[in-house]
Amino acid sequence: MKITCKKSGINSKRTQQLYGVALFAAVLFFCSLWTAGCANNTPVAATTETTVSLPVIKADGTDSVLELAPYFTENQQTLAVDELLPGDGLLALYGADGSIVTADSGDCLLDRQGRVSVKAGEPFLLQGIIVNPPKFITQVAEITKQALGQNQRVMIIYLDGFGFDSYQEAEKLGKIPFMAGLQAEKVATVYPSITPVAFAAMVTGQTPDITGVRARADHQPACSSIFDLALAQGRKTFIVEGDKQIIKLAGEAEFNPDMNGDGSTDDEVFAAALSNMEVDLLLVHFHGIDDACHNSGPHSQEALTVINKTDELVRDLCRMWPGKVIITADHGQHEVDEDGKEGNHGDFRASDLFIPLLTREAG
Repeated sequence: MKITCKKSGINSKRTQQLYGVALFAAVLFFCSLWTAGCANNTPVAATTETTVSLPVIKADGTDSVLELAPYFTENQQTLAVDELLPGDGLLALYGADGSIVTADSGDCLLDRQGRVSVKAGEPFLLQGIIVNPPKFITQVAEITKQALGQNQRVMIIYLDGFGFDSYQEAEKLGKIPFMAGLQAEKVATVYPSITPVAFAAMVTGQTPDITGVRARADHQPACSSIFDLALAQGRKTFIVEGDKQIIKLAGEAEFNPDMNGDGSTDDEVFAAALSNMEVDLLLVHFHGIDDACHNSGPHSQEALTVINKTDELVRDLCRMWPGKVIITADHGQHEVDEDGKEGNHGDFRASDLFIPLLTREAG
């Protein structure tokens, strides 16, 4: 049956109105695609062609972007990852759901939408790739569990915003004489590289897809932490924080506002830590480096000054603590010029994802 429409004045006008609505809806749809595609580090596939871009951190620590379109022929649906990254072996595949899967590049297939499958497993959407990755921030929990299992006391000193490149720069300039003398290695944090997400991974040993902490608004891990473990063993625990709670953890915690008005809570955190040295598991969270990097830039003289002062605080705490010490961070920062900030984080890039992990044995 053929449907026709008579072109009366009223029907023609109504038809033009409908066309106008449809055109407006189409414009909004394509604008939404464009906006999504331009969002930072968000892989988005068009409906008819491959437009996915994946951030890749190479083995030498440099940032790059893998554009998928040039690699796919018209009818090709998947490619072996080692065709895209020839000569590269082990990969850390960061999923958009917060997961991290390590696999050999030869075992991975990538499709047009930026989804990867490992050994013919279920495909998942990629957020980014690290080539020849180091260990991960989840090592903090593993080291702590091992030490507690050996009946050691553990202090974790958490230096917010202290990226591995900042650590290297400060070491080269002689700004961290104490920390420079400790055993140190580069590790990778989780994505997004923001405080609550990384903090949860640090103390649970799990990635964000397991912790359920994937954004700044998330504060309750969905899995147990090293504090649950210690308390179950009958050990005493204590958390020394800045002026607010980042994530909710078992045991006692103390929050320390800037009582002397010097613009930092680090001196208050330090004093509170000294008052709670009798516990078996102590976490001390300094925020000064992160604040200085945000305000003045991660490579600024102001940031280096705070890093130098923090090294002294770390030294003094370590001298008072007889047990094992773990010193690490949640993320690094990169330079920006936005909203009054000189530094920021949260991107899939080496400066944000690589952090130091330092340890000092008991005794």
